[in-house]
Amino acid sequence: MSGTEATVATRLIHACIGTTKVIIKTACAVQDAQGLPLELRELCEQPGVIQALLESAQERFAEGQVTEDVSKSTEPLLKQLKQALGELLDIFRAAFPQDGDNRSKRVWKGARGVVFGRDSPLHKLLGTMQDILQLLEQKEMYVIGDKLDALQHLTAALAQDESGKNVHSGTGTLFSNESGTQTNHLQSGENNRQINNPAVYHEGPATTYNTFFSQGRPNRRPETPRIASSNVPFRREPDYINRKKLDDQITATLLGPGARAALVGLGGVGKSQIAIEYCYRIREQSRDIWVLWIHASNAARFEQSVRDVADLVKIDGRKNAKADIYALIRGWLRDERNGRWTVVLDNADDASFLVEGASRTGFTLFGCLPPVEHGTVLVTTRSETAALRLVDRGEIISVHPTEDHALALLEKKLGQHACREDLAKLARELEYMPLALAQASAYIQNSTPRCNVPQYLEMLGRSKKSKTNILSVHMEGLRRDHGASNAIMLTWQISFEQIHHLLSLMSFFQHKEIPAILLRTIDVARPASTASPLGNTKASESKARTARAEHGASKASSNVSADLVFEQDITTLRQYHFISVAPGDAMFEMHRLDQLAAQLWLMKSVRYQAWADRSIRHLDAALPNGEFENWQECRILHPHANTALDLRLHGRDACLSLASVLHKAAWFMKEQGQHTVAEAMTRRVLETNERMLGETNPSTLTSANNLVSVLLDQGKHETAGAMSRWALRASEKVLGREHPHKLASANNLASVLHEQGKHGSAEAIIHRALKTMEEVLGGEHHDTLLSVNNLAGMLRSQGKYEFAEVMIRRALEAREKVLRRDHPHTLASVNDLASVLYEQGRQKTAEAMFGQVLEAREKVLGNEHPDTLWTVWSLASLHRARHQYEAATKLYERAHWGLVKAVGPFHRWTVECFRQSTKAAEEARAAEETRATTLA
Repeated sequence: MSGTEATVATRLIHACIGTTKVIIKTACAVQDAQGLPLELRELCEQPGVIQALLESAQERFAEGQVTEDVSKSTEPLLKQLKQALGELLDIFRAAFPQDGDNRSKRVWKGARGVVFGRDSPLHKLLGTMQDILQLLEQKEMYVIGDKLDALQHLTAALAQDESGKNVHSGTGTLFSNESGTQTNHLQSGENNRQINNPAVYHEGPATTYNTFFSQGRPNRRPETPRIASSNVPFRREPDYINRKKLDDQITATLLGPGARAALVGLGGVGKSQIAIEYCYRIREQSRDIWVLWIHASNAARFEQSVRDVADLVKIDGRKNAKADIYALIRGWLRDERNGRWTVVLDNADDASFLVEGASRTGFTLFGCLPPVEHGTVLVTTRSETAALRLVDRGEIISVHPTEDHALALLEKKLGQHACREDLAKLARELEYMPLALAQASAYIQNSTPRCNVPQYLEMLGRSKKSKTNILSVHMEGLRRDHGASNAIMLTWQISFEQIHHLLSLMSFFQHKEIPAILLRTIDVARPASTASPLGNTKASESKARTARAEHGASKASSNVSADLVFEQDITTLRQYHFISVAPGDAMFEMHRLDQLAAQLWLMKSVRYQAWADRSIRHLDAALPNGEFENWQECRILHPHANTALDLRLHGRDACLSLASVLHKAAWFMKEQGQHTVAEAMTRRVLETNERMLGETNPSTLTSANNLVSVLLDQGKHETAGAMSRWALRASEKVLGREHPHKLASANNLASVLHEQGKHGSAEAIIHRALKTMEEVLGGEHHDTLLSVNNLAGMLRSQGKYEFAEVMIRRALEAREKVLRRDHPHTLASVNDLASVLYEQGRQKTAEAMFGQVLEAREKVLGNEHPDTLWTVWSLASLHRARHQYEAATKLYERAHWGLVKAVGPFHRWTVECFRQSTKAAEEARAAEETRATTLA
């Protein structure tokens, strides 16, 4: 604010304070004030209140708390107030007796100078002053509270005093009866008038004075309300962003006589801000409408708000301790003579006390807002259930955060501090929630230049704890009810206590696509500590599946009530707008900020660990292993397994459940060709099992074998070799030579040796392992067939194609029998057979077989799966061998760039594919040159 602007406003305030001081001094100098009419004597006490309010405004200016725009807007108001105070001073000077006045003159001046009644100069002047003072309060110059109550009561009393215009008219003379008697004595003469006023000098009873001035009126005059006004307790938001569709919906819903509407949405979505803006708009459209704001967060605040409204509209009898305030309000609102009105019922999240609590006269508390043609009601609530108890379903207006509104809000608040791209990132990060955006904007504005939008985003992304901390900071000036927190994290915790069970569980999963099975799963005995290796036996999963089926059958008859409770909980969460449900789907979605707030609430209530443990047990029970038959379930649940990596678990059982979850998730990732992700998860499982179970526990050895398998897929032969040798020695020592875990370790070691070019040693180990597997597990067991396939690969690499073909056909026949034809393992055997046929020169058959495998793999695995790309690569090599370079080049290019994306640019497969692609291009150029030379 410039110095000139500040000087104009402060100079006006100083002048107003100076006038009030003169009025106070004038009143104090009167030793005989009781000679004045009662209302004027009471008015002597009010300038001190006005002075105190103006001094508060003066302090705000001095402290630099008033903006330039506000200062400018106050200037015309302050000028009007200065003029009004001057006029009041003139009235006081005309009416107050001076030191030299005799008794008759004193009484005469008090009588002639005061004219009462509605629209009298004094009544108009006091009403104008109060309006100006309240407008200044709306500009946050000060807080009035109940300071003007006495002045309002006095103004209302003056409006009633139509017959008490104490001005003597005529040709006679006014005399004073100073005898102290209670009768008036008239001196002879036409039109002479005598006033008996013993109360002036305390010389007799005051009854004659009261009778004269009251003209038969009761001593306690009934109050008359001022013109229609508003008690909205918040200033208008200067940065409010109109939501046209929503605003139009509110206007249309409340357009009819006696209309009602309810704004329903998550805490912090902007319901109250919308209601505030609506109130100011309707007051702009018509000053004849009462706008009455009632807090409805609990019964106590509701009652106090109702009493405040009764004071505002000056309902007679409201101060009677025996009066039913609700009946008085109901009667006033029903009386059309009082004018049109709109009531805002704010924060009515629990409607039970409104519709169940009864007033003294029998109707419900909500019944004090009668359905009349000249009144409308707007409710704000988080709960759809509460809304339906107050309005009809068709009158519910859902409020949701939107991207366009969020970005417009940030641009208005922070446009000068950041680029649009950063603002869009901030809006996305904060889920487009208006309160979170306003909180962030206030934080950045208060911290400038030390904090800008990119730095705020960095703090949000640093960690979950950092995000929770910064979104829990209380910021001032966000125009929210004093009973509501200005921090988005704390705002949502209000409702958690009532609905925390399901909400707590959901807060630990991925925020999108939460399936019902995760919320309803009952723990099933699952051999988590003895889970099978990646790509190994199905036994453990079969047992778990059987256990789930048996458990479901035994509980089917008793699950009806549990289903009802679950659906009721889901309905409650939806009605509070904490979750949403995809149409026709069993998937739920929860705001990420809701999840953070829920976890913060659980930490404060020392329940975080219990619910984190429970969530991981639910996930472990729901997530199957990575077998092909389970891929659909795995795709749904895998994001939740990723989220589980961030859980802070301490108990042994919970840590082992997490290890089980990650084991199955890694299995699925390996099958999807996501080897890097699978390796990270498997290392986490191995670390947990070593810490919790020991290095020689079967589960630990299984984890080691799984890690070897993943390392081999990535060509990390040296690390895989050391791990496989350790696992083989430990398995043989702890479990014995014929245990499946030991045989799996032997199979892995053989694969490592084969990749290192030690074919003889590898073949010898795999032969021994295969023989034992056939005896222990059977010829068609998955692990046995895996060893058969590995042996075939070793024979192929040594040029023993016929023997390799025999082994591959054996594996293919068994897999087609045990598995489906489109099972990934069956397709792997077909691909291997096509390769060995190609290597034997049977290219036509091999090409047809590669084409069948490619079509099936694209359908089952997808176009970018490493196995699919391997088949593409094989077809490219076949076309190259047949000098079909154009087709070969296209296939090589697809395979190479696909592998870059799937396994990385430096993976041995990617490098080799690129080498062969380059070689094929060179051969194509050479062939073209040869053809050109021949034609020449």
